Amino acid sequence: MSHSDHSVEASTTSPLPEGIVHSSANRWLLLDANRWLVAGLFVAVAFAAFLVSGLSGLVDPGSDDPATLLLSVLISGNLTLVPITITINQLVLSREFGKPHELRGRDEGIRQLRDDLKTQADIGLIPPQPSAFVRTLVETLRAGADAVAEAAADTGDPDLARRGDLLRDEVVESTEGVLREVDASEFGSYDLLAALMRVNSAWLVETVQYLEHDCGEGAPDEPFDRLQETLRLFNVTRQYAKTLYGQKEIATLSRLLLYVGFVAVLAASLVMLGYAGPVEESLSDVETALGFALLGALVFSPLAFLLSYMLRLSTLMSYPPLRNSFITDG
Repeated sequence: MSHSDHSVEASTTSPLPEGIVHSSANRWLLLDANRWLVAGLFVAVAFAAFLVSGLSGLVDPGSDDPATLLLSVLISGNLTLVPITITINQLVLSREFGKPHELRGRDEGIRQLRDDLKTQADIGLIPPQPSAFVRTLVETLRAGADAVAEAAADTGDPDLARRGDLLRDEVVESTEGVLREVDASEFGSYDLLAALMRVNSAWLVETVQYLEHDCGEGAPDEPFDRLQETLRLFNVTRQYAKTLYGQKEIATLSRLLLYVGFVAVLAASLVMLGYAGPVEESLSDVETALGFALLGALVFSPLAFLLSYMLRLSTLMSYPPLRNSFITDG
């Protein structure tokens, strides 16, 4: 590909590259759907599987031997949630603990990031709220794209001017979602993170480099350099938002596993202890199968929440792959 052939027309504003999310159904399941809803779907599948097995005779829920064996296995499985939850919490706490020089380094990094944006935006002060920081960053990004488009137009070359306009349009279009979410969602939320990931900043950096090369001495270097630096600041901010989102989701998941796991183990234990009692003998086959399915779904619910949350986390953390040699959009 020659320099002149490279333009933003080849870029994409898809929040995740093809190969990670293959269809809208996959995207809904892995990313966009409410995690409680996805967990509910898994629980419903477990309920249906237990119910069909009981009604079809594949499993005899009225027989205490296979039922108590299954319940004991499920209880043992749920008890393993304790070490899993401890491990998950260690991942979160490991980022919160640190020696004084490490904590100071983190604070210095945040301060440096704010100072860099203040320099790029050419303003005296950036409000402390994360939403205001993101808004300022996006506005600076758009202003930088305008400056690059003007520099390309000033060369007098119609093709360079067109590519500059395409670059500006790409920046404006891909950041619309960020401006919509920045006030509606807190920093570190999935909705804002998804909007940030729609900005294909790595491809934009490369596009700016090609455009600057083709403009040659016909345009000043300053607007191109400023836009590239702002895009790099955007990458850092997005990765930080991804980190905060991951920490929050892991902490939420660990609490859910403890709450739901406690209820599931308690219910399964009580049912197993009294399974062959008079209550079970007074139930019809359909009622026994229904009760067995409800209990099975309840015992499987911790695993459903684990699957629901980890599917989204693992998908997001696997983004992005290399877009091209030595350039990532992360």
